[in-house]
Amino acid sequence: MARPRVFISSTHYDLKHVRASLDLFVGSLGFEAVLSEKGSIAYAHDRPLDESCYREAEGADIFVMLIGGRYGSRESGGERLENPDFYLRYNSITRGEFEHARRRNVPTYVAIEKGVLSEFGVFRLNRDRADVAYAHVDSVNVFHLVEHVMSQSRVAVLPFDRFEEIQSWLREQWAGNYRDLLRRQTELGQISSLAAQIGELKEVSETLKKYMEAVLQGADPKQSATLIAEEDQRLEELRRQELLRSNGWTQFMARTSVPFADYYQALQQASSANEFLRLLRAGGLGEGAEQLVRHMFTLAWVQNEIDEARKVLGLPRFTDFEDAAAQPRRYENAKRAVSRRDGERRASPRPADGPGELAD
Repeated sequence: MARPRVFISSTHYDLKHVRASLDLFVGSLGFEAVLSEKGSIAYAHDRPLDESCYREAEGADIFVMLIGGRYGSRESGGERLENPDFYLRYNSITRGEFEHARRRNVPTYVAIEKGVLSEFGVFRLNRDRADVAYAHVDSVNVFHLVEHVMSQSRVAVLPFDRFEEIQSWLREQWAGNYRDLLRRQTELGQISSLAAQIGELKEVSETLKKYMEAVLQGADPKQSATLIAEEDQRLEELRRQELLRSNGWTQFMARTSVPFADYYQALQQASSANEFLRLLRAGGLGEGAEQLVRHMFTLAWVQNEIDEARKVLGLPRFTDFEDAAAQPRRYENAKRAVSRRDGERRASPRPADGPGELAD
């Protein structure tokens, strides 16, 4: 199973120690850290380097950005800046990575150095002035990036001084997300169960309606007994179908081209796994899907699931799973054997019919 990929975005030189610590922390959780200095990014030889970074940011499962005092290199498409003026506005590669991750709704976490945040407050009061000296940043664009990040919805932000603060924060954030995921799965399971119960109540209500109509119409005892027997049978059939729909094999078959009604009929009528496959073919199972099903017949859990499905219908288990799985191989082997014999027969000299036909 592929590990979740965590893209770590920041300028490198001023935050390299934090990046290295994040790499170790992310790996300790079983995730894969994506950092440019690790060679985690596959650079396309025919495109600017930053475009490969943007592609990786978009494809990540989690995006973590660190904002320190440096703004970073200008993204491709603009003039290269060796020593840009403090107040010159441009987009950096780090900002571009953030924008691409947000565009794809990648879960985003941003940690900002406290010194930068402190000066950000000064910048907000003096944004129109160009004579204010700032100690913690090398470009006014850092403040504009912070402002942009903090204006975004669904972006978690942490002020930090030490890496341990980031580590503790991310651990709590990700543990909370995992808890919420488990809770949502539980709620979905409860909703599914509730939907089944509502469906059952609807059918019971329909039966009660029929009973009430029969009473009001003054049905004689024989008709009443027949009606009760028919409704009991109908409700039992519906109960069996609901049980069958929760079966793992039934859920797999629901992803094939065989309608549930045809699958249900095949399961009821078949007396063997081979016959089951034949009926599924008649119901629309394609050749490729049939080959997959035959292979799955060799798996113990599939055999158990089919046995359980048959048990719901009050039917005995199939005993020829291995035979059904091997049948195409036997057919192919027999076909190859016949082909081989035909080839040998054509290659051998034809016997003479009589003395007059011997070669000169």
